[in-house]
Amino acid sequence: MMYNFFVLLWIILLWLTTRTEPSFLARRQQCVMREKHGSFRLAGLFSIHTDQMFPCVNNVSTTGVFQAEAMVFAIESINKRFDLLPGITLGYEIWDDGWSESMVMATTLSLLNGLECFEENQFGKDAELIGIVGTSRSATTILITRLARIFETPVISYYATSDELSNKAQFPYFMRTVPPDVYQVQAIVDVIAYFEWDYIAVIHSIDSYGIQGAQQIYAKTVTHGICVAFFVPISVSPNINELDDLVDKIQQHEKIKVIVIFAATQVAYTVFKHAMLTDMRNDITWLAGDGISSDLIDHDFRAVTKGGLFMDFYSKKVTGFEDYIRNQIADSGSLSPWLSKYCRCQSVYGNCSSFHPSIQQCLSSLPDGFSSSHVIGPVIDAVSTFAIALDLYLRSQCLSSDSVCVTNDFDANVLLEYLHNVSYVGESGEVSFNTNGDPQGKYVMKNLQVVNGRYEFVEVGIWSSQNSSKRWEIKTDQIQFADGSNIVPNATCKTECEVGSYPAPLEMKCCWKCESCLYNEIIVNSTICLPCELTYWPNDNRTSCVSINPTHLNWGSPLLISIITLDFAAIIICAMTVAGIWIYRGHSIIKATSRELSAVNLSGVLLALLTPFPYLSVPGLLSCTAGEICLMIAFCLIFTPTTLKVNRIYRIFRAGQKSARGAGFTSPKYQMILVAVIVTPQILVAIIYAIIWPTRTAYIYFHNQNKLEQYCQMDHFFIIGGTYNSLIILSCCYYAFKARKVPDNYNESRFIALSVYSTVVVCLAAVPVFATATTVLQKVATISFVLLVNAYITLICLYLPKIYAIYFDKGETETNNGMNMLQNRNRFQFNVSSKARVGPDSHGDVTEGNVDLH
Repeated sequence: MMYNFFVLLWIILLWLTTRTEPSFLARRQQCVMREKHGSFRLAGLFSIHTDQMFPCVNNVSTTGVFQAEAMVFAIESINKRFDLLPGITLGYEIWDDGWSESMVMATTLSLLNGLECFEENQFGKDAELIGIVGTSRSATTILITRLARIFETPVISYYATSDELSNKAQFPYFMRTVPPDVYQVQAIVDVIAYFEWDYIAVIHSIDSYGIQGAQQIYAKTVTHGICVAFFVPISVSPNINELDDLVDKIQQHEKIKVIVIFAATQVAYTVFKHAMLTDMRNDITWLAGDGISSDLIDHDFRAVTKGGLFMDFYSKKVTGFEDYIRNQIADSGSLSPWLSKYCRCQSVYGNCSSFHPSIQQCLSSLPDGFSSSHVIGPVIDAVSTFAIALDLYLRSQCLSSDSVCVTNDFDANVLLEYLHNVSYVGESGEVSFNTNGDPQGKYVMKNLQVVNGRYEFVEVGIWSSQNSSKRWEIKTDQIQFADGSNIVPNATCKTECEVGSYPAPLEMKCCWKCESCLYNEIIVNSTICLPCELTYWPNDNRTSCVSINPTHLNWGSPLLISIITLDFAAIIICAMTVAGIWIYRGHSIIKATSRELSAVNLSGVLLALLTPFPYLSVPGLLSCTAGEICLMIAFCLIFTPTTLKVNRIYRIFRAGQKSARGAGFTSPKYQMILVAVIVTPQILVAIIYAIIWPTRTAYIYFHNQNKLEQYCQMDHFFIIGGTYNSLIILSCCYYAFKARKVPDNYNESRFIALSVYSTVVVCLAAVPVFATATTVLQKVATISFVLLVNAYITLICLYLPKIYAIYFDKGETETNNGMNMLQNRNRFQFNVSSKARVGPDSHGDVTEGNVDLH
């Protein structure tokens, strides 16, 4: 009660102020009221004129005129019915609110029962005011609904959509036949999401409708990932500076392609008009709320909004109403004051003050379906809701439900209960109300296009809140955007980043640039780059790391072809050497070289030539283990007999210098025992290693490349076996150095020295090359090169001279083949004791000293 008292006191003071103001009274008298008596009266408030500076004077609003006429049409239709309110007539009192809050306030106070002190009740005690239909704006509807709460009068609006009015604690007597803004905002956001726009701007009016709508748009766009570059509030009567600032901000944001305007109709029209006057860029797709499209097509700034998308209440064509309007215009004598002024505005010169309207021009200005485009359905539904609820209420007062009974104790609260329970099929479809007095949401989307040289609104979509899975049904191919095509504008401030880069924010809100990740990095949450592990590489869209398939050696590469060719050539030479030694195994030169040690040496050479093939195959447990074992044993087999040969030579010559007695343990038997003693540990270690610590594979990772090469890693056995072989090779070098002063014609020691020295040099060069090699090909080529060089040097230095000598000195060799062995021995002992040189024609096999002579 205290709330009602203060509200009423404030209203009365405002009323007294406006009533006593001469200028207001003058403007108030210019507004025309249309009325008709009846058993009950229904009031209506419509914005027939929309100029607040000169209310009810300048051009009329086409939508306001038709909506006012729609109320008259609906009441007249109901009065003709026999099934609804039989014996009861509805009267009406329709006012032009002049788009002015003060005018609405004054009119409402005049209408409400009990204020005869302000204005005499023209209908008398029996003409009960059952409710008010109106208004067309949320701001003015809030005013009259606050008054209605005090005087317990129901209000049904046909156009007010503010969510504030859904608060039943503040507005218990309010209902509406259009959906609240919560549905409209959802429809707008759904459109933005449908076209995948993520960079928009919002303009809203500074009133209950605009502010609450903007707040809801912000809340819903956040949940959909849509970025609002800026919100611009516009006052109801904006000044030039306010509009200039708005245009400048739009011009500065070049990436803005979609602007949502959530404002009262006249505010939106003011923005559009200023945009036209300032030559603002024309690539903007305007996305507007309900009501803005109603009269837009009649204004000269429609070119600015070409291609725009406009939400409007779902309203079907009302054929009976359109015929009613055309009949009224044709019968010019029955024109209402507002309809007459509308027709005068359609004259050739657009002179609304013309005394005689042009009937033909007025009729031609009414296209088929104008009742739908001007949203007539909600007005008729509002009147029908009152009539149906009144019928139910009056029937409840009678003993029989087949008749109605007029009661002297009319109770608006009882009528309000019936209003909330009304359900029927109206002009806009199914009409029913929830506990807040709101209907379900259903909208049509209209697209402003140029069709045959004329601006027209084309319906391109329908949105319904009842369809939760797919609210929008949009005909994209029928839409013409600002550029005249049906190509959806790219409303984003993000650069389309290529694979391998992510969007990074710029200083301007919602705008992004592309930052590149490194080649081996993936993009996490579209915000950060994370490197993959060494053996992994990003997938094609850089969302996860996948394992790299290791690559293997390409046998078609020139280097490998060269290695394989040289290897096979060496194998052939080795085979020929073995064959030659076998064929001439009884020759003194072959005997002198120790056939047993040569056999071991050549087996090591052959094994060395076979060793590259495990490394050339796919790296694995078997191939790597076999390759490393072959490598170690091959060197051991090559240099063990070579070391024993040069050691024997050194010992024989050293023993010969000291006494006539030869060196011991120089026979083939002892030599082979020594070979077994030296080689066996290497073989045992290899067996143990192969069982316990087989060679592992390792990888060479190529930075910033999707490439991974697998190779055999030299492990413990390489160190142990390599060290062991190194000792053998160093021993060979030592004895080769010590035996450097043997007679010139005893040249095998020199060839051995050349072979072992070359091997040491090659190995010393190969070790750092292998360790620092960056590719598997380089590592394998290094190992193969060492093996091939060693094999070739061994064959060339130790065996080819002998084969050559045997082949080209074959006759001389056979002539001297029967020379007395004792003579040779004595000659040798004589030469050694006297330090004389052995003659070049000396050949033989000295069994005592086992000295090789050439």
